[in-house]
Parts: sequence; structure tokens; C-alpha cells
Amino acid sequence: PGTIPNWDRSNFPTLRNLTNEGRIILSGTVWMGAEAEPRYGNIVNRGTISAFNQAFRSDYFENSGIIQSERSRTPPGVGTISVEATSAKLEGGRFEAGGGIRLAGNDFKIQNYTITNRQALVLSVTNSIADSGQPTNNVISTEGFEFVVKPRVGDLLGTKIESVAPRFLAIPH
Repeated sequence: PGTIPNWDRSNFPTLRNLTNEGRIILSGTVWMGAEAEPRYGNIVNRGTISAFNQAFRSDYFENSGIIQSERSRTPPGVGTISVEATSAKLEGGRFEAGGGIRLAGNDFKIQNYTITNRQALVLSVTNSIADSGQPTNNVISTEGFEFVVKPRVGDLLGTKIESVAPRFLAIPH
């Protein structure tokens, strides 16, 4: 059987909902609902999704598995992860990116979750963000972070955020 380097609407033109309980490993990009209308209804990952760049756009997004975007030698660069969802639940899983991570939407719940990336984490959550308070076992390790907008309600008081600055570089906060 053949393989596909990228996941986009041209490969799966009628797909609107996805539940992954296995492994999706691609050498290129993942564009799940991100490149055109309509966005996906639901994206649920309980397995592994690994690709150079990844963008997810859905009404509901859930990750309790592993989503990885890593550094690439050919072409040289760093992979990114972007999630845009009306409602998102990040619980018991992790994001790992060689580049930046962007989380955007209305409502985000984060519990027992790990986010590790080598560029800025950008949060643009408009309505609510929650981590269930102390202790949640959330760990975010990043080279800078930015809250684009303060959510109407909620906080990340139970989340440990480590901002690691490389020598001689300024990072955003």
C-alpha cells in the first residue's frame, strides 16, 4: 500500500469527524479542518499523531494521546501545532513541538497534560479556560508564552509553566 505525506481535505474530502485510537504518522503536514470550510465537527485523539506541522480546526477537540511536531533536517526547520476549537479538552496527553504551539477558541479545559515546545506558546481563549485548580499535574515547558486575550472566566493557577530562555535571546511573555 502507498503512503501519503500530508493529511488535507483532498485526501479525505467528506471526512467531518475523526477519532484516532492508533497511530497517524506523516512526513509532511496535517491539516484537519484547517484549510477550508467546513471545519471538522469533532477531532478526538487517543493515540499518536506525528507530522512536521499540524493544524486542527473543529467544533470539538479532545486529546488524551500524543501529538508531535518535531524538528526536521530536510528541509531544515521546526514543526508547529495549532488548535482552533469552539470547545477543547486536553486531558492525560501531551503536545510536543520543535516550534510554536497556538491554542485558540472559546472554552479550553486542561488537566494532567504536558505541553513542551521550543518556541512560544500562544493562547487565544475567549470565554473560559480551566485546569481544575491545585494539583492538576499540568506542566508547560516553553520558550515564552503569550495570552492574546484574557478569557472571560477561569485561570491556570494549578498549572506549572516553565519558560526557558536560550542564552542571549529575548522571549515573549
